[in-house]
This record gives sequence, C-alpha cells and structure tokens, in this order.
Amino acid sequence: MGRSKKKKKNGGSGESSSNEETAVEGLLTLVAGGGAEEPSKEEAGHIFGEALNMINGKEEAMVDLKNTRIGDKRAKSIVKALEQGAPNLTFLDLSHNTISDVQAESLAAVLADGKAPKLSVLNLSANSISVECRERVMTKLKGRKDLVLELNLAEKVLGN
Repeated sequence: MGRSKKKKKNGGSGESSSNEETAVEGLLTLVAGGGAEEPSKEEAGHIFGEALNMINGKEEAMVDLKNTRIGDKRAKSIVKALEQGAPNLTFLDLSHNTISDVQAESLAAVLADGKAPKLSVLNLSANSISVECRERVMTKLKGRKDLVLELNLAEKVLGN
C-alpha cells in the first residue's frame, strides 16, 4: 500500500478513483509524508517523481514530502524544477529529511529570485540545516512577505 495520496481538483464531483486521485476544483495535492517511518527507497523514488511533475504543472499544487528520504541530491532536483518557474506551487513541505545548508540556501536563492510566486508555505524543519544557515535563509527570503518559512531546527541540529 502506497503512502502517497494525490488529489486532483477539476471542478468536478469529489469522487475518489482507484489510483487515489480525487477530483475536486483546480488543485493537485501530493501528500506523501507524515508517517512515523520513511518510505522504502522505491516508494520514495516514485513519490519524488510525482512531486517533480507537480511542481511545474498547470494546476495549483501543494506538495508534502515530509519524511520521504529527501537529501541534497533530490533537493538539487527540486531547485532545478523551481528554476523553471513553478507558477502554481502553493505549499512545499520538505521537513524531516536530510537537506543540508548548501541546498537549503539554493532553495532560498531560487525563491528569492521570484520563482514559485504563489508559494505561501515552505517547511524545512528537522533537516540538517545549521543555525547559521537558518539566518542566511531567512535573510534571503525576507522580501517574500507572503511566504511562511518553517525552520524548526530542534529535532536534528540540537538533538532534542
């Protein structure tokens, strides 16, 4: 049984289909994370592929990749996808993964350049991001007034 759940809104009925896509009005949602344990490598790869497709999709998208084995290699792919514009991405949860300072700053830089203009929430909590990097990320993104940035470091940096 897969952990990913994809909802597709198309002004329709709200009925669920067998492949966990739900029709409901103009919004794609990928909810992959949140479980107590990480998905298998195969499942994480599948979830990640779906997420990359959604980031630059034509429909408004919310992508939850919490606790889905996202390290720097996959974070770099997310940065590349965001560089394409991501005009309809509204929510991106990358918490509880292993993203380091380098890719956290790369994410901040691409967003500071105006990519993903509809993004209202970016969650980078519980990654491998230092306190110093946290400050640099917040500084880079201070011009994005409509963006809520979550950077709770306690779980991984402070070891709580």
